[in-house]
Amino acid sequence: MSGADLLGDDTQKELTETVKRALTGPQGTLYPELDEDALVGVIRDVSTAFVNSVIAIPRIQVYPKGAVQAGFHRFDLDLRRMNLQPVAKEILVQELTGGGRSTLAALHGGIEEVRLADHVIRRLVDYDDVDYDRQADVLYDLADQVVRHLQGYLADDDEVRNVLLFHERQIGDLVHGQMQEHAWQKESESYEAKVFSGLIDPKPQNFTRIEGDPIHQFDIPPRDRSKIRSMVFGGFERCLYPEQKFDSDSERAFAVLLEQEGSVLKWFKPGPKTFRIGYGARLNKVLLRDYR
Repeated sequence: MSGADLLGDDTQKELTETVKRALTGPQGTLYPELDEDALVGVIRDVSTAFVNSVIAIPRIQVYPKGAVQAGFHRFDLDLRRMNLQPVAKEILVQELTGGGRSTLAALHGGIEEVRLADHVIRRLVDYDDVDYDRQADVLYDLADQVVRHLQGYLADDDEVRNVLLFHERQIGDLVHGQMQEHAWQKESESYEAKVFSGLIDPKPQNFTRIEGDPIHQFDIPPRDRSKIRSMVFGGFERCLYPEQKFDSDSERAFAVLLEQEGSVLKWFKPGPKTFRIGYGARLNKVLLRDYR
């Protein structure tokens, strides 16, 4: 259902009848003086407010006609330029605050990960094209290569764990990027693509911030841009969320453009796994051919 559908006469009549039934109990109408015209107006106002708080985004679902298998071949990582160094414990704690019980436990001896490689695996399994159940052997082979490389120049395993925790995103992106060159896919002979329109109701987002740090005005560049990932920004008028976090100052600057551009009605920064988008040469060709 799209916003136009929700505000359509047929849907509005159906909503009105549903509300009227809800207001009618076993003993009769709960609100005998209820003005039906006023009820119709309230339902339309509420529907309009809801439509204004969401974004109608078409959904494209591609169905393979037949089985599709995919994975990654074993290969040797190119880690020659990886020379990541450990950071002070206080900096590490600040970076990982809110990152989960097992992550923080690793800083105090309560290590839940059985192997150092598990820190790398935890990041890799977040990618949509990585199937842990089918590719665990390949993933652990790659993660072990990262660990051995770090052990080759760091003093001990505590320093290795420090680097794996603090630079988790960077390491994961490096490994996953090289995995793309060794991906394989046994494709289906054909695909069927369907386009659906619908209302995307963004899920609530919870942000952590340093105690005592205020909500920053989004259109004012921060003095120390290296700390931008720990800052929470507000002051938006068109964003679906009252507060947002940014991974870089470029993202913040783009938000300023979105707020200033008159043709932009609404925007938001999707949280993790808000959208699931599969990538592949065959799939991209299907979409370009049928829906460009």
